[in-house]
Amino acid sequence: MRRDAKIICGEYLDFIRSQPCIGCGRSPAEPHHLQARGQRESKRNDFTAVPVTRDCHEIFERLGITGAQAAFHVDPWREALMLTVEFFAARAHEVLIKRGKI
Repeated sequence: MRRDAKIICGEYLDFIRSQPCIGCGRSPAEPHHLQARGQRESKRNDFTAVPVTRDCHEIFERLGITGAQAAFHVDPWREALMLTVEFFAARAHEVLIKRGKI
């Protein structure tokens, strides 16, 4: 798969919506993609999305990743990685249960 390939995963975005905001800790949250192709273009990779409230989403859009990182004292890329790991670990656990391995 090419690095610039578009990766879409609705199940992952639903998972992101179920998580608290990485900025303020409140819910409901919506996905904020840390990487997009450019203005007015579609998102590149759903696995770079992090959960943010509408208010925090506006802050991310206004300040950018570096500014939001300083404002919220959080590393959005680390959060995206940890959420992706959590998502796939839960899916692997479900598979093991279905196969009777656990």
